[in-house]
Amino acid sequence: MIQIKMFSAKDGDSFLIKAGNEPNSHVLIDGGFSDTFRKFVKPELDEIASRNGKLGLVVVSHIDEDHIKGIIKLVETNGSHSNPSIIEIENIWHNSIRAITNYESNIDSLAPKNKNIINRLNLLGYSTPDQDENISAKQGSALAKLLVQNSYHWNFGEGYQPICKEILPCFSLNADISFQLLTPNQEILNLLKRHWEKELRNRGFIGNISESVFDDGFEFLLSREKSIVKSELITATQNLEKAYIPDTSITNRSSISFVLQSEGKRILFLGDAWAEDVEQSLIDIYGAQEKIVFDAIKISHHGSRSNTSVRLLELIDAPIFFISTIGRKHGHPDMPVLLEIVKRNASFKRKIYFSENNKKIETLKKFEKEFNFEVINASNGWIKI
Repeated sequence: MIQIKMFSAKDGDSFLIKAGNEPNSHVLIDGGFSDTFRKFVKPELDEIASRNGKLGLVVVSHIDEDHIKGIIKLVETNGSHSNPSIIEIENIWHNSIRAITNYESNIDSLAPKNKNIINRLNLLGYSTPDQDENISAKQGSALAKLLVQNSYHWNFGEGYQPICKEILPCFSLNADISFQLLTPNQEILNLLKRHWEKELRNRGFIGNISESVFDDGFEFLLSREKSIVKSELITATQNLEKAYIPDTSITNRSSISFVLQSEGKRILFLGDAWAEDVEQSLIDIYGAQEKIVFDAIKISHHGSRSNTSVRLLELIDAPIFFISTIGRKHGHPDMPVLLEIVKRNASFKRKIYFSENNKKIETLKKFEKEFNFEVINASNGWIKI
C-alpha cells in the first residue's frame, strides 16, 4: 500500500510518501515554506526516525520558494549528513547551478565590478520572509550552499550531476519504489543556464561567466522569475481550451517531474512542469494510442490554467487528483482546469484532494452530482492509494 500525506503548505507543495517495508521507503517531495516544515513536516520525520526509518530520497522539484524553503529549513535543522539531528537522508535531488554547468567556484578571482554584482545577488534572499520568524528573507541561505556545507549526498554525489531524462531516465530507490523521470531534459536545463547568464549580463557582468559558481545568487534570482500571463477574467465555467495560456517561466519548466511506481501502482508528480513537455515525455514512454490511467496525479503548478492543457488531460486520467494551494497569492487553482478534470467520462468516481481550505472547493462542490466526483480537504492526513 502507498500512503501519501499532502501537507498544508499555503501556496506551495509538500508531500510525504510511504511505500513498502524498507527503512528508506519514505520520500519527501518539496517542502513548502519554512513554517510548513516546522509545523507539519518535522513532526512526521521525528516519528519516522523514532522507528529507525529514514528518508530514502528528498526531491526538490525546482527552486521556487514555495517548494524549496521548507527543504532549506530541513537541512538547516538536520545539520550534518553524517550526524543528523532529525533523520538520516540518503539522497537529495536538486538542480542548482553547479548541476547544469561545468563552472568552478572562485568568487575571489572575479573583477571588482563582477564581484559586486554577484554579492548583491547573494544578498537578495527569497522574496517572501519566513512567516513564523521575525527575520528578513535576505538572511537566508541557498539550499545548494547548505548541502555542500553539511556534506549531503546530492544528485548521487556532490551536486555536479544534473537530474534529467538523458542521465537518469529511471531510478530504483529500493525493491519497493522506483521512478520514471519525465522532465527536465538536457535542453531545458541548458535554457535555464542561458537564462541565468542573460540575467547576469543584464546586470552588467563582464567577461567569462564560466569563472564561477554562485549557488545563492542563482537560487535567489531565479526563484523570482515569473510567468507572463495575460491578465484577463476567467469565469467559473469557462472552457479550458479558451482559457489555456502556456506557461513562460523557465524555472517552472525546469521542474523535476516523474512517475513514482510501487506495488504495481503509478503516481504522477508534475511539480510546476509545462504541459507540453509532460505530454511529449509521456508519449515517448507510453505511446499515444490510449489514455494513460494513473492511480493518482499531482496536478502541475497548483492547478494553474497555464500548466494543464486540454491535450494533456486527453492523455492522462486518475481516480485521485491532488491540488496543493490555499489560493491566496495567485488565485489557484483555476476553475477551467478543475472542471476539465471532472467533466470527462470515466469508469471510476474521481476524488479531488485539496491541501487547504481553498475557496474554490465550494464552487467545485456544486458540480459533484452532475459529474460524479468528490471534493475532499485532506490537509495533513494520510491518503491511501
